[in-house]
Formats: sequence, C-alpha cells, structure tokens
Amino acid sequence: MGVVGVSLLMEMQLGYAVSDSLGLIFLPMLPMLMDGRNAMLNLRYVLALLVLGGLAACKQHPKSIYCPQGMADVAARSEPGKNVWCESSDKVRAQWIEWHNGTTKPRQSCSYRDLKPEGSFTAWHPDGKLWVQGQFVAGQKAGKWKQWDPAGNEVAEGDYSSGRLVAGAPVAGMSLCEKMARP
Repeated sequence: MGVVGVSLLMEMQLGYAVSDSLGLIFLPMLPMLMDGRNAMLNLRYVLALLVLGGLAACKQHPKSIYCPQGMADVAARSEPGKNVWCESSDKVRAQWIEWHNGTTKPRQSCSYRDLKPEGSFTAWHPDGKLWVQGQFVAGQKAGKWKQWDPAGNEVAEGDYSSGRLVAGAPVAGMSLCEKMARP
C-alpha cells in the first residue's frame, strides 16, 4: 500500500477524511483510484467511501449548539442574538436560554413542560457567576431559591410554595420565564 493509501486509511480511522462533502474525501484519492495495479484495494476504498459518505449524510446535526441534547431550536420563538427556544420533538419539554446583550454568555435559562415553567431556573451575572437559582413547579416558584451578588456572596434565600414566599428572604423576580411560556 502506498503512502497515499496509508495516509487515507489513517485519516479514515481517525475521522479526518469523513465530512459532509464527499469531494473532500474523493479528490485526494483520484490518483490512487486510477492506478489499475491494485483494483481490489481500490474497490474496497470506493466501497468504504460510499459507506462513510452515507453515514455522514444520515447523522443528525443539532439546529443550535445551545440546545440540550434531544431538543432543537424553534426559530419562530427564538430571537437571534438575544435568546433561543429549544423544544423536544414531542413538543412537551422545552428550554429557553437568554444571553447577555451582544454575547452568547447565558443571562438566564428556564425549563418548561407543556409550555409552563417546570424545573430548573438559573440566572448568571455578566461574568458568568451565579445570580439566581431555583425551581418552578406548575409555572410557579417552588422550594428553595437562592440569590448571589457579583462577588459570589449569597444575599438571599427563600422558600417558596405555589409562587409565594413562605420562609426566608425574597429572591430576585427578574425571570422572564412566565412571559416566554406564552406561545
């Protein structure tokens, strides 16, 4: 096997030669494929290319690198440069992520079930440190919520039930989760 064949085999095993464009795989191989001395070897490479090309074409690319696994960006509910709305294929679960102005650093993120806030809520300061963390149940604050200042010091902790503070201090109400829940 020549240098080109060894190089190609190594590239194929390491994944370097696999891309969505078969042209990137095929063009460097043209001289080798036109060499009639190794017809069976050449045939194996052609078959390997077809299989790898088919696999590359079949793989699913996420619509957004920001969406959790199993969810895809819903363009109609997302605002480019501001936030992204991600939904599961069954449209039951969703995740909303808002960025700090002019960045892709998250400002806040909410989980949803059946278009109501359900599950985790997290907000971050511009430098990426935690700001607020808590849970939603049936669209309302529930359980322990905490808030931190920009230096990382806890400034408030409150226990919530059905959206009402039942113990401790109130935690920031800066969440846009309820607004984003409306279709």
